Amino acid sequence: MLLFATSMVMAAAPTVGLPTISPTYTNDLNYFDNPFSISATASGDVNGDSVCWYFISTGGTPIAGDFNSDTNVCSKTGITVAGNDDFNFSVIVQNTVGDANGTSPTAFYYRDSNAPTTALTRVSGNPTTITLTCTDTATNTGNGAGCKSIRYWINGGAEQTISAASGSFTISTPGNNTVEYCSYDNLDNNGCATLIASSTFYVGDITSSACTILNLVFIVVAALVLVGVVVFGLAAGLDAKQIIPIVIMAIIVIIAIIIMGEVLSTSCSIA
Repeated sequence: MLLFATSMVMAAAPTVGLPTISPTYTNDLNYFDNPFSISATASGDVNGDSVCWYFISTGGTPIAGDFNSDTNVCSKTGITVAGNDDFNFSVIVQNTVGDANGTSPTAFYYRDSNAPTTALTRVSGNPTTITLTCTDTATNTGNGAGCKSIRYWINGGAEQTISAASGSFTISTPGNNTVEYCSYDNLDNNGCATLIASSTFYVGDITSSACTILNLVFIVVAALVLVGVVVFGLAAGLDAKQIIPIVIMAIIVIIAIIIMGEVLSTSCSIA
């Protein structure tokens, strides 16, 4: 009878650690996206005969995982979930005998499947300064996994990368220039396959400061021509009737000089 009673004693339930989800990224919260893996370490009465399963959120359907007796880890890979929400993960491990289960603590993670957005700002001139800024927003929490990088292409050229949430570069090629851009978050969510944004703008041949100087030079030259005509006429002893036609001709020349200056400085305009 004693032997029979001893054989009826139940084995101890395994101790199961907090589940880990991967890949994840911690910004203000723990974030994940599809597909992902789950794992938890078990100790106690566990070996190669132990079995395990996990739950996603309260009342979720249990899905069997694999128990690795070498590392005492219960794991499952290639998992997907629907919706952008906060998810509760827990793992249950059954002991060797199969008569007692150990349940892990609950791990809380948030799904972020949203592609980050990218904004472009520029400071006109030559070179023109372009600044790209990434913003990552999760549907349910406000802050997403965070921006990892910004990709951009200038005039269809090679892809270039800014390994930060914001960065600047310059363009000095005269004429119309097009910049295409998109961003990756820390879970590699991105819109680069289908949602690349673009901006086209004009870069002048010379800088705006040089344009200002050029215009001033033409105005000064025009003024000097007018003053020179009057001074020359007075020095030559011409009277008013003789000077007036010369002044009129000088004014015509001045207007022509100003028009020429405007034409030559049109490359300063930035669209």
